[in-house]
Amino acid sequence: MNRLSYISVFCIILLSVVSCVRVPDGILDEKQMENLLYEIHMSEGLSDVMVDEYISRQNKEILKKGVFAKYKTTPEQFDTSLMWYGKNLELYVDIYRKVIKRLEAENERVKKTVEADEMQTLSMRGDTVDIWKKDRTYEFSSISAYNVLPFSVTTDENFQFRDKFVLGVHVRMMPDMEESPRILLAVENADSTFLYQTKPILRNGWTEVELKSDSVVFFRNVFGDIYFPTNRLAPDQSIIVDSIRLIRIHNKLPR
Repeated sequence: MNRLSYISVFCIILLSVVSCVRVPDGILDEKQMENLLYEIHMSEGLSDVMVDEYISRQNKEILKKGVFAKYKTTPEQFDTSLMWYGKNLELYVDIYRKVIKRLEAENERVKKTVEADEMQTLSMRGDTVDIWKKDRTYEFSSISAYNVLPFSVTTDENFQFRDKFVLGVHVRMMPDMEESPRILLAVENADSTFLYQTKPILRNGWTEVELKSDSVVFFRNVFGDIYFPTNRLAPDQSIIVDSIRLIRIHNKLPR
């Protein structure tokens, strides 16, 4: 069976698996999750750009709570839904792919509006490079509207076939939790297939997950998130995640 046939079979199987999963009552459906994840990405990007306006936690909370109000849901329902989708990762990653496409479309719209192609800066060159673009420290607490830190990176000319990616986080002050936090790392290939890896965060200290891209099909996005079930925390508890990094490593092919 040639590669095209394998891809076709894979897509059919994946769609069958995804379409057979029934979202239970009380869990946000796929479109609702897509909309919320998209808005979370957008609000995170807004607070990153408008640093002076959103430097205070109060203003950030107003922005975040507005997202939930827009879609008539609550942080608690989003948290419960994230836990459910965490156990149905094929469906979650498929939703994420749709989110990334919307983000790409919005990025293109903004670029055309301001006529500034330089807005999309190239990543650094090199065999081993940190491509993380967000803040390297993040605080999760019971009063935080978001319990997930999403990220996405669009590939450019400095990415190569068979690149390996390592997402690493350092966690401090994490109490014992019934539901394990986790990190998710995924790539979307040019043929719309995807690869992903996830890893639970079981204790304080360093946790990382690795993912190697395809050797034949090029990829166009690297994405994922860092998730903590913060609604299970006490009011005075918080979890600090620092030293976040996303390393791109070129595969050195033998001569």
